[in-house]
Amino acid sequence: MAPKDWITLVSILVTLVIGITTIVISIRTNKKSRFVNAVTTERVKWMTTLKDLLSEYLSLIAVFYEEDSGNKLEENEKKEYFQKLLYLRNRINLHLNYKGKYDKLINTLVNAINIEIFGYYKAVRYKDVTNHEEVMLKIDRMANLISTISSRYLKKEWERVKEEAEKGNLKKGKKILLTKTKEFFNVR
Repeated sequence: MAPKDWITLVSILVTLVIGITTIVISIRTNKKSRFVNAVTTERVKWMTTLKDLLSEYLSLIAVFYEEDSGNKLEENEKKEYFQKLLYLRNRINLHLNYKGKYDKLINTLVNAINIEIFGYYKAVRYKDVTNHEEVMLKIDRMANLISTISSRYLKKEWERVKEEAEKGNLKKGKKILLTKTKEFFNVR
């Protein structure tokens, strides 16, 4: 073979290697991009659902305040009310990470509110309500904490989604920082 043929053959092989390398890199990049897009899309859906569940739960707590102001629920309505509280508690619980610091806190507050409400109705049933104002204040404080913590939590998650969408990298184990942690844990 003449040197001219060798140069042609080497040029063809180099072009072939560059083409194959480009295809492999393109496939990997597309795969990663699809994965990040899928995770980001699912995270946005998760955030929307969690926001809806928490809004519905906090609205249901308002029914408790309305009953306190004189709009009494009938027995069958109370049963439906309790079932809805439990249903929402379970949905919220299953939507949150059982290991996450703020997820645990939200779940703890939701459970504590349910316990207070169920305890209050039980006390009313047996005409043993002695700390009415204290119970109302406690529930109100916990509901406000849920609202504050969840809005900050969802905001941090939203920032995380935006960053992932811009950079194309999923963050693992990123801590969510809230400024008034001691206040959040002083729930009694």
